[in-house]
Amino acid sequence: MAHQPAKAFQSPSNISSTAPVGAHLTFAKKMKILLMRTLLLIAAFGQISCDRLHNGQSSAYESPVPDGCIVLVREGSRRGAFILTNQHTTPETTDVHWYARTDAGGSFVPPDPSIATGKSVGVAKVSFPGFTVDWSIAEDGKGWVYFSVLPTDTKSAPQYEMCVTDETDIARIDANDPKWIYRERPSVNHSALPKP
Repeated sequence: MAHQPAKAFQSPSNISSTAPVGAHLTFAKKMKILLMRTLLLIAAFGQISCDRLHNGQSSAYESPVPDGCIVLVREGSRRGAFILTNQHTTPETTDVHWYARTDAGGSFVPPDPSIATGKSVGVAKVSFPGFTVDWSIAEDGKGWVYFSVLPTDTKSAPQYEMCVTDETDIARIDANDPKWIYRERPSVNHSALPKP
């Protein structure tokens, strides 16, 4: 049998049984499967209450976001971007430049009438049309942003997906570019999980 070149795209309905396992899964789906397998293993080695399972877990993004970096959020056809500035420990506040659209477009460059923009000054939570993201200070100039669910909470539906970027120029953002990896929840803190 002659070797056949791989097709550029295969939908799940026509993937052969010889394709590598998981070849058709997105990064987000692979992470969700890994999380579910971890939780199933924990459950298999002992009955652990949900309270104990969530101990030591945080819904915060894994590292603080510096002033000026763009954070992307999305849910359905809604897209948002925000930039934290003037993050202070005393008082614990930040300024937020935000951009929002509801038509699934990826650009946030004004004066597009599909884009709403604004600035919130001296706030303790990121809130703009379609999105509310918790925030807290890490140190002057850096703050924590939070996913809407804990990494071990598989019962609650996430309110949004988030992607923290190192980009500082909103004109260089296309929220639909596949280079931005959106996640529904942070990574599991494996060292805090109960031991079987």
